[in-house]
Formats: sequence, structure tokens, C-alpha cells
Amino acid sequence: MIRRLTLAVLSVLAVAATAHADTTVTASVTAATQDGTSNKSKVGLLTSATTTMAKLHVGGGYSLTCEGSTTNPTAQRSLTVNKPFLQSSVTQQITTPASVPTTYPMAGFEEWVAGAAHQCTFTYKGIAAGTDAGATMTLSGGGASITFSGGAAEPAEDSQTAFFNMVKPYPTPPPPDPPCTPGFNCCYQ
Repeated sequence: MIRRLTLAVLSVLAVAATAHADTTVTASVTAATQDGTSNKSKVGLLTSATTTMAKLHVGGGYSLTCEGSTTNPTAQRSLTVNKPFLQSSVTQQITTPASVPTTYPMAGFEEWVAGAAHQCTFTYKGIAAGTDAGATMTLSGGGASITFSGGAAEPAEDSQTAFFNMVKPYPTPPPPDPPCTPGFNCCYQ
């Protein structure tokens, strides 16, 4: 009788472990644009995730490149939260970087031809996994990969690319000469 009861309990636990390995993630851009007409790009990422497992590991990362610029900023950020006792799921949001949007000066902007558009590529990824209580997570490669150890479900990912143009403005023309008032401020040749 004890043997059957133990087998029944283990069977229920095995089914429960696979039934609640449900994790979802959504990555969305908070900004991907030129900051006004300046030499700065403005970017940010919001990653939202939900799981029914004991822990939720969520992270986001991105890389930014612009034609004609030697600046290629990357950022990544991660967070682990525990599911509250007796709750069916846990949801967490994380921004990358901590304060969004952030700006990056794009090296080489001053040498660009005025009025020419330079395409920028903002590649981003949100990733999350629900895990057992003892699992750990390592985030690497600008959010490109997360390594889990110990009882992790298959990670959920949302990755996309956004494009925007940066344009160096034309120089501000000098102010026009004041109007000529004969006999007062006119030069006759």
C-alpha cells in the first residue's frame, strides 16, 4: 500500500512539474531614434515575462550600429524573482538599461555629409525562463544568450530588429544683412 501511494505521489509530482513549465516573454522598444538633430541616438528596451514555475529569470539585451559610426553600444540586464507562495504565477518587467531611454553619442557624426541619412540598426532580445527553486542563470553576449543550470524550462525568446535613420543637419545659415537705408547704412560702390 505504501509503495503504491509513493508511486502515485511521484507520478502526480512529475505531471505537475511538466504542466507548469509555462513561460512567456515579450520584448518591446521604448525608443529607437535620433535624439532631435544631435549626434546622439536614443534607445531603450522593455522585457515582460510570466511563468508558473518557482522562479522567473528574465533578461533583455541589445546592440546598436549606425552606418558611418565607430560607436557600437550594447547593453544587457537581467533579474530573477521568486513566485510568491500560493500564487499560480509571477510576472516581472525589466528595462534595459535601468533608465530608459538612454542616449549614445555616435562617433563619426561630425564627418557625415549634411543632409545624408545613415541607417541605424537596433537589434534586441528579451528572454525568460521559469525554473525550479535551485536553478541559476547567466546572461551573456548583449542579451544574445542566457545559460540556465538546474531544472530550467525551455527559455522563451522575443527578438527583433528596428531600423531608424540619423541625419546630420545642414549648417545654420548666417543671418541676412540688415536692409539698406539710403544715407544711413548703405554702401555705394
